Amino acid sequence: MKRSNTLLRNFTHYIRKQNLFSPNQTVIIAVSGGIDSLVMLDLFAQLQESWNLQLYIAHINHQLRGKESDGDEKFVKKIAEQYGIPFYGERAGTRALAKKKNLQQTAREIRYSFFEKLKKSLKADCIATAHNANDNAETILFNLFRGSGMEGLAGIPPFHREKKIIRPLLFAFREQISAYAKERRLVWREDSSNKKETYSRNYIRKNLLPAIQKLNPSVVQTLNQEAEIFRDGKKFIDELLEEILRELIQKRSGVYLLKVQKIKKHHLFIQKMTLRVLLNELGIEPTFKHIISIIELFDRQKGTIIQLSKSWRAERTGEAIEFYPKKKVKNVMLKLLKPGTVSTKQFTIELFPVKREVQKFRKDPFVEFVDAESISFPIHIRSWKSGDSFIPLGMKGSKKLSDFFTDLKLTQNQKNNVPILESKNRIVWVGGCRLDDRFKITSKTKHVYQLSLTFSHGKEENYR
Repeated sequence: MKRSNTLLRNFTHYIRKQNLFSPNQTVIIAVSGGIDSLVMLDLFAQLQESWNLQLYIAHINHQLRGKESDGDEKFVKKIAEQYGIPFYGERAGTRALAKKKNLQQTAREIRYSFFEKLKKSLKADCIATAHNANDNAETILFNLFRGSGMEGLAGIPPFHREKKIIRPLLFAFREQISAYAKERRLVWREDSSNKKETYSRNYIRKNLLPAIQKLNPSVVQTLNQEAEIFRDGKKFIDELLEEILRELIQKRSGVYLLKVQKIKKHHLFIQKMTLRVLLNELGIEPTFKHIISIIELFDRQKGTIIQLSKSWRAERTGEAIEFYPKKKVKNVMLKLLKPGTVSTKQFTIELFPVKREVQKFRKDPFVEFVDAESISFPIHIRSWKSGDSFIPLGMKGSKKLSDFFTDLKLTQNQKNNVPILESKNRIVWVGGCRLDDRFKITSKTKHVYQLSLTFSHGKEENYR
C-alpha cells in the first residue's frame, strides 16, 4: 500500500477519533506554504468531495522576510487556484506592531486574530493548522524548560474548543509527512527563518532533540504519549477543580477573593492547581514563583501586598486574599456648590433636603442624614489622604482615618475607593462607612439633608 494512502487513512481516523469536525462542515485551512501545511491541504482536498466539505485557504503575510514573505503569499495564492479553493490573505506589519514585545508571540497573536475574524465572516466551523507530532515534542520540551506545569506538559491540544482550532496532523511524524509530500510530488516553500538558531524552538529542533534521540531514538513518540497522559490528567483535574473553585473563589466588582481557611484545608497540589487556574483567569502566566508567593501569603499578616504583574496585585486581608487590578490612584476632587448630584465612573453622591420627620435611623450605610445648618457649601468630595481625622458618630474624640480604616479591616484597594465629603476642612462623611458626629441630627435640628452614595458596580460591602 502506498504511504500516501496510509497517511490519508490515519488522517481520517484521527479526525474521527478526536471528533475534530464532521462531514458537511466548513473548514478554514491555514496554509503558510511550507511542507506541513501543503500536505494538510492535499489531505483535505482528498476528503472534500466524499465528506462534502466547504474549504477555504487562509494565509497571513507577516512581511518579516521581505521578498521571501511576498513569494510565499503568491505561491499559496497560486496553489489555491490549482486546488480550486477560495483564497483569503492578509498582510501585517508584524515587526512594527511588536515594538518591544516578543516578535514570535506578536506574529502568533496577529495570525490567530486574522483566523478568528475570517472564521466569523465565513461562518466556518473550525480552523485547521498543520502542527505535527514533532512540533508537539518540541513544544513539550520548550514548556518543560520554561516551567509551565501540567498544562505545558500536555503539549499542543488536538482541538481548542473555544476558538475552534483543530490540529488534524498532530498524529503524524515529520518523516511521514515528508514521505507523503515526495510521493504525491507536492511542491512547497522553505522558510529561511527555520534555520536560525536564535529562536528557542529551532535550537530544540536542530540540537536538543537529535542529542536526546541518541539515548532514545523514539523520543518524539514517547513525548507525544506522555502529552496524552498529561492531557487526560489535566482534564480530570479540571473537572475536579470546577466544583472546588466555586467554593474557594468569589468574584465581586472585578476583584477576586480567595478564601484562605478553606483553601488551606485542601491538599497542596489542589492549592497550586487552584492558583494556576486563577492566575490564568487574570491573564498572568502561572509561574512556580507566582504560585509559591501566593501560598506564602496564606500565613502572612493582614495588609501584606505582592505585585503579581504590571496590572494585578494580591493582598492578604482578614479572611481572604484579594486579587485586584493595580490602578493609578487618581485623587478625586469634586465640588457640590448646592444641593444636587455629582458622579464619577466609580460612584454617584446625592445631597438633597428632606423633611425633618422623614429622617429615621437606617441600617443602610450608604444613606445618611445630616443637620443642614451644620453644613456650608461648597462641599468637597475627595479621596482620603494621610493625616485625615474625624470624630466618628457616637464618639467624643477625633480619630485618624487611617486607624479607622484599619479597624474596619479595609484593604488598600478599598480605602482608595472610599469618597470623603468635607465642609470647611472638616470631614462630614466617610462615604459608606461613618458619619462625623459633629453633623448628626439632634433635637435642635430644623432642616435636614439626606446623603446617599451609589457605586457604579453596585453597593460595596457594609463596613459600618
